[in-house]
Amino acid sequence: MQLKRGHDWCLLLCNRRSFLPPPFHLSIHRTSLVIRKGGQRESQAGLRKKMKEDSKMKKILFTTFLLAMAWILLSATGASALGYLVYDGQRVESTGTGFGNVTTILTLQNTPSESGSVAWNGSADVITLDAKNTSQTWLFSSIIATGITQASEFAIVYNTNETGPDVTNFGDLTLQVFNPAGAVVFTTEGLTGVSGVDFPVVNNGVGGAGYLFTLDATAAAGLQPYFTTPDSYRLGATGTVLNTDDGPENFYFAKVGALTPVPEPVTMLLFGLGLVGLAGVRRFKK
Repeated sequence: MQLKRGHDWCLLLCNRRSFLPPPFHLSIHRTSLVIRKGGQRESQAGLRKKMKEDSKMKKILFTTFLLAMAWILLSATGASALGYLVYDGQRVESTGTGFGNVTTILTLQNTPSESGSVAWNGSADVITLDAKNTSQTWLFSSIIATGITQASEFAIVYNTNETGPDVTNFGDLTLQVFNPAGAVVFTTEGLTGVSGVDFPVVNNGVGGAGYLFTLDATAAAGLQPYFTTPDSYRLGATGTVLNTDDGPENFYFAKVGALTPVPEPVTMLLFGLGLVGLAGVRRFKK
């Protein structure tokens, strides 16, 4: 801090050991204020540097405090995030087609990407962002009525409907469980098996063929308790799809094992070659 020479006399009067508590000492060098601590000279630049470091440390501590408080609040609500939805490359086909004939939980539509969710606020469904009004939460009792009696039987089918791009890609997909008051009490953590994977449009149309996502063991264990109190809890979903054009992407749930696997093109080719080979062998024998 630079001082005018007219004020030097004031500082000189205060230049006594009793002015600052030990181990600080005050002295005047021309018009600059210098504080000594323990015999070490502390310049203005050094003080500014220390103040900056102290401010940075306070910000770090405050951020840590906020994160800790957020964790405490999350714990207090009883919400937990456990397990993943898993894609293992399997395509399946449902017997129903159309929004009214499949058990839709979430529909998204926008371009060039789409994100949205369906949640429960305690009295009604809440649809956000690019989610469409065909999205809905489901009471676990209604899920059980479709034949899914436990979490290990539960699966999500992703049905992509686009006329523009040949493929879509995933951003994320999570499931949420809501209590009667509308608070989230459970959520899955995300997806596995989708990194770098393209999802081509297959059998365009709502329902029909789609891509199968199952619960890993951790997610199934976390979801299972809500099947035992099915009239009190609802299931919702949040998702993001990339590389979209103009069609709606539909997520519906189905029972594992109740869906018909769709053969991959390579499988069909090998099957065809096998038939040709068998025909050749039979002709050769004749």
